[in-house]
Amino acid sequence: MPLGIAGDKCPELLWRIQNGEMPEDLNPKIWWILIGINDLYQWGCSEEAIVIGVLQVVEEAYNKKPNSTIVINGILPSSRTKGKLGDIWNKIQNINKELKATCERYNRLFYFDASRIFLQVESIGEDDATGQDVIPKHLMPDFLHPSAEGHELWAVEIVKYIEENQLLK
Repeated sequence: MPLGIAGDKCPELLWRIQNGEMPEDLNPKIWWILIGINDLYQWGCSEEAIVIGVLQVVEEAYNKKPNSTIVINGILPSSRTKGKLGDIWNKIQNINKELKATCERYNRLFYFDASRIFLQVESIGEDDATGQDVIPKHLMPDFLHPSAEGHELWAVEIVKYIEENQLLK
């Protein structure tokens, strides 16, 4: 059951969790959290503010459901320049690096990096595939939201991650 709403930013999701929109009888074994890109795009928040916002959501989820396992899905690649990665990607990578480091310090808090699913190397010549990473349009038509194919690839990797890390035991 998604708790987020399209366009959500960390404070909005946090408010809903704190104000009764997390059903008492909803007790999944794993909470999968993906939030932060709208804080960056719509509000221009700093990397630090986004990390704090994501971690506040995690903390509140633990407060409401203390026996939960939580996975923070790193912010997905995004581009405002037709799939080419630039400053926004550098910020996303910095945020994800901090989130991953935080997850490594706690039990029942995991980090999942889906970046590789949504990036491919752009060839710069016939014999050379050492170009830069780009977001393929067929996986993210608007270079922000995954397509059906992107969601399918992502889902396969999520299931594999859950199984490999034995998160359902």
